[in-house]
Amino acid sequence: MTRARGGPRLYLFVALAVALALGGGTAYALGGVQSFAAYQQANARYQTACDSLISWEPPSEILTGFYPNQRRLVTVRYRSQAAQALSISVSVPNLTQSQEFEAHAGPVTQSQDYWPPLVSSQALDALIGPQKRDGRILLTLKRADGSECSLSATVTLYSRQMMRWADVAGQDNAPYLAGWVTPQANVIRDLVGRAASQISQYPSEYAGTSALVGYDEGRAQPAAVIAQVNALFDTLRQTYHLRY
Repeated sequence: MTRARGGPRLYLFVALAVALALGGGTAYALGGVQSFAAYQQANARYQTACDSLISWEPPSEILTGFYPNQRRLVTVRYRSQAAQALSISVSVPNLTQSQEFEAHAGPVTQSQDYWPPLVSSQALDALIGPQKRDGRILLTLKRADGSECSLSATVTLYSRQMMRWADVAGQDNAPYLAGWVTPQANVIRDLVGRAASQISQYPSEYAGTSALVGYDEGRAQPAAVIAQVNALFDTLRQTYHLRY
């Protein structure tokens, strides 16, 4: 019997090639199924708008005291089977202006963050009385041919006086707490002036200090800091009749 050309080496090479083909094909098929499943999940919430696919997950509530320091309000994802120019805008009526973005949509999904600026510096003051009110987040999509469509979602707008350590999704809000530091606000200046008068009228009650100097760039003694805090507390209690 004539030995096949190449001998054992050729046999091993062929066997290895078949094994790799079978195993690699299986792995490739499984990988393809997993990738397609991930793709379906990522696009499960898509809504068709003007022949384009728009996806967004607008928040259910806005803590307006945090809003000026936030990086985004909502992320909008978009795509189009045929390449086209889109104009996508987002706004919260009576709270923000409309923020518009010129997009070049194609088959590949793209995303854009939105943070519409406030309509005015007084916009947050309107919520102090009622503490909260219902609002809407609007998304408008315009095509180059002039056609457009709109999406809307309800949102609860909370007073800027309200804070939460974490949002409904569990996101830590601690970085936004500095938004309440307002040393130049008129009400703070009035409080500081009244507390200074409290110290000058009752110096024996606040031993260790004669004025509100804060930490004095680290030079203030602990007793002076405590005395200043006491003066502020007494002013809030006696003059402003604030209860804790």
